[in-house]
Amino acid sequence: MPLRIVVSADKMRCAFDFRRASADEVAPTADEILEMLKRDGVTRGDVEHIRLAANAIRQPGELLDVTVATGIPPTPSVDGRIEWLVDLAGEKQKAGTTDEHNRIDFRERRAFVEVTADQLIARWVPPVRGQPGSDVFGQEIKVVKAADNKPIAGKNILVSEDGTSLRAQISGHLFVSDRKISVDRLFEVSGDVDYKVGNIRYPGNVQISGSVLPGFVVEAAGNVVISGLVEGAEIRADGDVVINGGIVGQSRVLARGDISAKFVQESLLQADGDIIVADAIVQSVVSGCRNFKLTGRSGAKGIIGGKLFALHDVSSFCVGSEHGIPTAITIGMSARHLFDEHQLQTGIEEQKKENARVHQLLMQTKGRGLYDTKSEIHRIERENERRESHRPTPTMLPNAPGATPAQGASRVPTAPTKRPSNVASAMTRPSALASDPRKSMPAPSGVVRVYGTAFEGTTLYFGKRSHKVESRQDCAVFRFDADQDVVVVDTQAT
Repeated sequence: MPLRIVVSADKMRCAFDFRRASADEVAPTADEILEMLKRDGVTRGDVEHIRLAANAIRQPGELLDVTVATGIPPTPSVDGRIEWLVDLAGEKQKAGTTDEHNRIDFRERRAFVEVTADQLIARWVPPVRGQPGSDVFGQEIKVVKAADNKPIAGKNILVSEDGTSLRAQISGHLFVSDRKISVDRLFEVSGDVDYKVGNIRYPGNVQISGSVLPGFVVEAAGNVVISGLVEGAEIRADGDVVINGGIVGQSRVLARGDISAKFVQESLLQADGDIIVADAIVQSVVSGCRNFKLTGRSGAKGIIGGKLFALHDVSSFCVGSEHGIPTAITIGMSARHLFDEHQLQTGIEEQKKENARVHQLLMQTKGRGLYDTKSEIHRIERENERRESHRPTPTMLPNAPGATPAQGASRVPTAPTKRPSNVASAMTRPSALASDPRKSMPAPSGVVRVYGTAFEGTTLYFGKRSHKVESRQDCAVFRFDADQDVVVVDTQAT
């Protein structure tokens, strides 16, 4: 059987088969095999393989599928790639945050990547072009061109001179769309803030096309714009909060700027700026704002129930309701100011008691004819403290009327609480709480404008003065007259 040359389909390998027709058949030499390959156009014959094959076919028997030529495969190209230096995938795939008790809060998903100014975000690794190869016939095998996958610098991205490093120019939210990288202070949510998105805490502006569902929190260092509802959620912003829908379900909305919403029901609002409501605010608390405006002009739109605190003006179509729902409006202070004033007044009363105690001690020393008054005061204080330390506490009197210690409660007497003494300081310096600072506070200058009806059950507070609406009053302006120290009602309002 003559020598038969076989080339693979990809032309990368050439082999031959040889079978002896008779015992005296002469086998071809290595040079003859090489000439046969060249005659068939095979230029990549491997001399060493051919020599070994020529020696093998001289032996008795047959030789099948012996490789005598191989092609050179191409070196593959390496695509360019983006090496991320931020936890891009990890942040978006996080299912929740685990607390110290291994409980997972599925609202804390951290669904965005926060970056800071001048932070290195990514590096571009350029592509590497491969080397071409050749088949057994010497024909070139072209290499596949590598994809560069070079990132595209979007908004607020700075690229290095060699084009390989990308940095954020501002602090904000990282956006990646295909290969385009951007940083913006606006964080957009397409849809609702729910378990898919999680709580949002963002150092810029936040825009939500849907609603914020119950239990979720949105915090922003800028403005917050919500197209839908805020339902049983908490919104905090260092800027303005704009809610195109309503605020319901015991929500909390706090802003350092203004707040605007279509309607409010059973929720709490607080703003350093103005609060503007389009329709009605029902059974809610506005714990503080600069001005409050309700823009609706129909009978069903107004301030119905709840408490409202404003530093200046309040305007609404209606205040209260025809059913006499208690509604309170305070002008000139916020709920926080009222709490601080209460704390201050408590301090004043305590200081008065301390001054009375000092006076009593002074009278005792004077009656005894003692000249070292301060030493005597200290002696009396120590005596009083000794008596208090031996005074039985309720836990020491199990048979005291009304004393029912809890199950398992210890009857071991507890150490008495030592009352700090300020007698000496009260004698040597005047107290900052000695006078009521409210007397020096300016009178509230704000007004309450009612374009429709102020119903019974409504109480208006102007500083220390109050005015209760006893009968319906239409188109009225309520203000405080500091000269007469009374609340004046002007019924000529329009």
